[in-house]
Amino acid sequence: MSKKFFHANAFGLLAGQNARSGKSAAPDMQFNALCGHTSELPDRHAAFASPDVAERGGYEAGPVETAELLRVTLENIIQGIIYYGPDQRVRVHNVRAQEILGLPSHILRSGAHMRDVHGFLKGQGEFADDVDYLGRMVVSGNPSSVPKVFERVRPNGTTIEIRGTQLHDGGVVWTFTDITQRKAAEARIEHMALHDALTGLPNRVLFGLRLDRAVKQATACPSRNAVLALDLDRFKLVNDSYGHAAGDQLLCIVAERLGAVVPAGGTVARLGGDEFAVILTDLGREAEVIRVCESIVATLGEPFPLDNAEVEIGVSVGGALLLDDGASADEILRRADMALFEAKAAGRGTYCMYEKTNYCMFENAAHTRGRQTK
Repeated sequence: MSKKFFHANAFGLLAGQNARSGKSAAPDMQFNALCGHTSELPDRHAAFASPDVAERGGYEAGPVETAELLRVTLENIIQGIIYYGPDQRVRVHNVRAQEILGLPSHILRSGAHMRDVHGFLKGQGEFADDVDYLGRMVVSGNPSSVPKVFERVRPNGTTIEIRGTQLHDGGVVWTFTDITQRKAAEARIEHMALHDALTGLPNRVLFGLRLDRAVKQATACPSRNAVLALDLDRFKLVNDSYGHAAGDQLLCIVAERLGAVVPAGGTVARLGGDEFAVILTDLGREAEVIRVCESIVATLGEPFPLDNAEVEIGVSVGGALLLDDGASADEILRRADMALFEAKAAGRGTYCMYEKTNYCMFENAAHTRGRQTK
């Protein structure tokens, strides 16, 4: 019996991966050409054989049958595959690689040079950096020169996972997997973990992370950041009078109004119930904090149109600047809460700024604009 066996390169192990049902094989896969180069492939590479090889007394598939097995396998896996030989030319590829990378068949074809394939992709907006290093990887024969796994966002918005396997005799096998849906699912899970389900605002966890970052910035730029603690004044009355659905609707409107008055770069968060918090960043002077507090009190003092009613609630605000006194994030938030308590004690609908030696009450525009020292 002839011992001329067809040896598939390292990617032959992909035969064990899940097949895509209903995917027709591509007629342009030039496996006969690959069979002609079997002498170039080392003996360590896996040979394809029929599954009943044991029952048939050690029979191994001939080149034609093996080529067909390889063709069917490559055309029915979810990954795209490109094998570049040491000469940087395409030895093997499948149609899935064309689909994932958006490559026409006259570009990605057997014998095509890597520079033509990558040149086409670069013309489509990919590979912003120099791609010559990819060619050097192919000819180096150094497995450490290829990143094992990395991700790339394509110009059309899809995300692909790329795996590279460098061959010791030169050449490289690339596999491409479209992971757009997986990344979107991961983003949704992350968003749910860090945002309030009702309003979409950052929740207490994300607020804490951003406050920690602002506290670190305060060491270099004191009094350039501030924290505001907010408590809606008559929210419970709305819930009791009109029901929780109306209360939820009100909270969503509050979130929208806060987002409209807090300067860009700031954070508006819902900590729970009717408690909100704000982080202000890159303040030019303390007067900017006062201006934001006035805007918050004014906008939440306006009537709220609900489905079955129009209600007025108001808000109390307590604020604290982030100083360079070594205070932790928890301490800064405690200071803002103390100022909030003073604002409520003053009759609500007001704002109060924390000072280390005392509290300074700044009444909103509906009251006398005097300053009271508590």
